[in-house]
Amino acid sequence: MTAMKQILLMIAVVMGQSVLAADVVINDPIVRDIVAKLLNKPHGKFAPPLKLNEKDLANFTKLNLRGMARITDAGLKDVARLSNLTYLDLGYNQITDEGLKEVAKLQKLEVLFLIGTKITDAGLKDVAK
Repeated sequence: MTAMKQILLMIAVVMGQSVLAADVVINDPIVRDIVAKLLNKPHGKFAPPLKLNEKDLANFTKLNLRGMARITDAGLKDVARLSNLTYLDLGYNQITDEGLKEVAKLQKLEVLFLIGTKITDAGLKDVAK
C-alpha cells in the first residue's frame, strides 16, 4: 500500500467513514476503551465507536480482561468480533453461560481463562464444541 493510500485510509477512519468492507465496529464502551488503548486509538467517555480494519484485527491476538468486573455478557458480543484472538482471559468477571456462547464463536482461540466467573459446566460444553 502506498503512503498516500495509507494516509487516505487513516483520514477516512478518523472521519468515521468505513472504507473497508471488513471493518469491525466495537460499540460496548468498556470493551471499546480497552481495545482502543491497546491499539493506541482514541478512547474515553466521548470517543466514537471503534472501527477496526483488517490490519488491526490481524495484529490483535491476545486480550486480558481479568478482574474487570464491568465486563458483561453484552460486552462479549464485541469481544467475539475480534476474530483473530488466540488468547482470552476473562477471569474474575460477571460473565455467565450466555456470554460464553459469544466467546465460542472465536474459532482461533487456543487459551481461555474463566476462573472466578459464573460459568457452569453446561456453558463449558458450548465452548468446547
